[in-house]
Amino acid sequence: MELRNKSLHFVQNDPNREAEIVAKLAQWWNEAEDHMDPGGPYPAPPYAATVLSLLRHESVISLYRPVLATSRKDAAHSTALQHCIFSARSIITSLHNAIHKSTDGGDSTSTLSLLWPSCSWAVWISTFIMFYAVNDGHVERNVVMR
Repeated sequence: MELRNKSLHFVQNDPNREAEIVAKLAQWWNEAEDHMDPGGPYPAPPYAATVLSLLRHESVISLYRPVLATSRKDAAHSTALQHCIFSARSIITSLHNAIHKSTDGGDSTSTLSLLWPSCSWAVWISTFIMFYAVNDGHVERNVVMR
């Protein structure tokens, strides 16, 4: 949360801290995936799986957003951009699948994820990242348009 809400002027760019956060995020996701396995002992409902996936990708974007905001175009910027592109695409795909599933007569609770308060931010930042990536030539325009 600190990374999302702190001003770029006050964010500490400590590589060890970043690596620690990435490791904790990966550990959390590995544990969450155990509960999302449909064959597991306690499978999560589709709504919970969608929310967990959104949380994961929002956390990745929040972690790397300060690097994207800098004017440097170095290896750290490229790495951050690629992580953010992946997460942005995942957010858009997850939400699209939730909408599509409900219109095909699927479980109506999956659409509840669209009411989750952070979804508007997730869609906005994902779209912004994708347009930024197109502008810099990292993603083809036709990929973003579909």
